[in-house]
Amino acid sequence: MTAAPGFVAFIHDDAASPAVDTAVAALGLSGARRVPTADGWLTLWRGEDGNSGDMLVIADGTGGAPSVAVPRDVVQEVPAELSVQIAQHRSYLWLDRERRVRVWTDHTGVSRLYAAAFQGCLAISDCPSPLAALAPELDQAMVASFVVNRWLLADRTLHQGVRALPVASTGALNQDGMSIEAYWRFQPGGQAWEDERELEEEFWRRIRTAVVAHAGQREIMLPLSGGYDSSTLLGVLRAEDLPFQTFSFCDGTPKAGSDAEVAARQAAALGVSHHLYRMDGIDTVALLRGNLENGLRNRALCFELPVYERAAADAHRAFGNPLFMFGEQGFGMGAFRLDSDTDMLGIGAMRTPETLNGCEVLLGTARTTALKGALGAAYADMLQSIPALACPDDAKDWFYYTNLFRADTGPLRVHTAAPYLPFAQPFLDLSLMDFVKHLGAGHRIGKAMFKRVSARHLPEIFALERARNTQAAVNVGAMLERDEASIRDVIRTLSPRIPGLGETDGFDRLLSAAIAEHTAPVTMDRVRENGRAAAGTFYRVLSYCRVLPKPAAQMLRRKLLNRYGWRTSRPVLFLRTLQLAMILDDQFGPAVAASRPQPKAAGENGRTLIPR
Repeated sequence: MTAAPGFVAFIHDDAASPAVDTAVAALGLSGARRVPTADGWLTLWRGEDGNSGDMLVIADGTGGAPSVAVPRDVVQEVPAELSVQIAQHRSYLWLDRERRVRVWTDHTGVSRLYAAAFQGCLAISDCPSPLAALAPELDQAMVASFVVNRWLLADRTLHQGVRALPVASTGALNQDGMSIEAYWRFQPGGQAWEDERELEEEFWRRIRTAVVAHAGQREIMLPLSGGYDSSTLLGVLRAEDLPFQTFSFCDGTPKAGSDAEVAARQAAALGVSHHLYRMDGIDTVALLRGNLENGLRNRALCFELPVYERAAADAHRAFGNPLFMFGEQGFGMGAFRLDSDTDMLGIGAMRTPETLNGCEVLLGTARTTALKGALGAAYADMLQSIPALACPDDAKDWFYYTNLFRADTGPLRVHTAAPYLPFAQPFLDLSLMDFVKHLGAGHRIGKAMFKRVSARHLPEIFALERARNTQAAVNVGAMLERDEASIRDVIRTLSPRIPGLGETDGFDRLLSAAIAEHTAPVTMDRVRENGRAAAGTFYRVLSYCRVLPKPAAQMLRRKLLNRYGWRTSRPVLFLRTLQLAMILDDQFGPAVAASRPQPKAAGENGRTLIPR
């Protein structure tokens, strides 16, 4: 149900060849070729050219964003002919001069590679779907994480035996496994600058250099939220006189002080073109199917998906070679200091396993309890993996990079942007990340230095008031109520028992409960039943009215809302469970596959094949 793979490879010896041949036939990988390696064989299938011989495979999740060279001293074993090909958001599989199978993974997780052990061999692909067919057992903790968090944890997938290869790594592969070594690590506080002003000016120089490099002679479409990251991109693109347009999206008419309204004022202050895309009236079933057809990338629904399709169409009318450019959160995303492991999970945007109680009408008591236990165990494993660092804020940023950063940020942009336009993320540039990771916590926390430097260099933008609220979201409960009949039609297309979830009549009950929650009047009894919802509303009111200074407001947010984050409403839980059922349901898969557009010609979808 995800996007079609660009390649599937099996690394094996003679003894495993019959099992590999059976798997190739079962997966329909016609045109697969067997290539001798130093340790045995590489049986390789490529979606675009299955008949060539010994070839290098490149997986490019950006859709063809501009190349930014990785320093040559990062990985010495990369062959010279790759030096002009390797870029930050691409992953590679190749045979080196000794005919060993080698792999390179990008440092952001944009172009993920997946691996699974299979009957004495190692299977690898740029898409988890074919590997899931070889290792079908579900990872119950990731089923729970998908529903609760909207994304999966670190390198795990929905299937127990399928894992993503570690990002920012290189290594050798053979049928017995992998020898992987990281080429980039988070090393907080490792570099001291005596001159603070010199430090900040170097940071600003790298920001401008990264933006220009990632633009790569393209015309830019900039999603503008009014936040610090996208606002800085706006200022740099204007200062560098690069061709670009901005756009925002919102549900309903922009309200004073909202993200879309502030973004429009920022663009107007610089005399830049700005488009507003309304998200009103999104059809629920069309949204579900559009997300499935677009490739899930192991994350839940993107409500803004139609916006990027419309923005890309407008970009092609305005420009000859357009590119989406994003400003993303980097290290120091949390604006408050940490006291406990609970804070660590909260800042990682994870939800407590008790959130699954909202799905009990679907899952049943026993299954809900089992999934809560599996997710709790996964959280415990993650917390145990955090290394001993100088301070909790260092641990927080390490945790963010190794989990939310690679599980959500990269997959989100691949999902929303790459099917329509190439995209770039200059704030995820290796040079910038190398610089920021060495800073002390005082510079990173709340992105303090980044905000200070951007405000000083872009006063005409940052003199404007910050956004007080967001309208870049939709009312999910209202969607479900409006489209109830068509949603129930979708439920009836599912098989009577959905693997890993339950019975279809449970989805009917959960939909009814979700609509009831949306339409129920707000009473004191309801507020008492859900203290966290009340706490969240109280915090949002205080934030909107700016009653407290930001540090105090952030402290209050932590005290009110941990464990572990914001409450997830039953309408949202319903949509995620239905989406997961559509992924897992064997009967629904062919219908989605039949409606998916045919693969593009070689080179158009960002996957390239280069001979050795």
